[in-house]
Amino acid sequence: MALTETTIEELETRHRKETKDLTSKVMSLKKSIPKGDKRKKKEVTAEIAVLEAELAERHTAELSELRQTLANGTPTPDDLATTLAETAITTDSAPSPIGGMYGTTATSAADRP
Repeated sequence: MALTETTIEELETRHRKETKDLTSKVMSLKKSIPKGDKRKKKEVTAEIAVLEAELAERHTAELSELRQTLANGTPTPDDLATTLAETAITTDSAPSPIGGMYGTTATSAADRP
């Protein structure tokens, strides 16, 4: 059960961070409204409502999905496929400063004595 508690705690921690980030974005949006511009205020208020609703809906869905997955005991292939699809794999195409497999660096003929 430690894995279950840790996973739920990690998800809740991420949700708190995302909520905090949204709050700061809302404040910056509100501060961007010029005084007396009612049209801009309406637009920003509508945008804020959409952002908050999307975040709340996503958090609810993620939490219920996690609880359902944990209740089932093992993730389904669809859950694994979704997780893999969401996971970004990055590769470093730049050559290593250390060099090749044996720790040597390639030198050109001009660099050799």
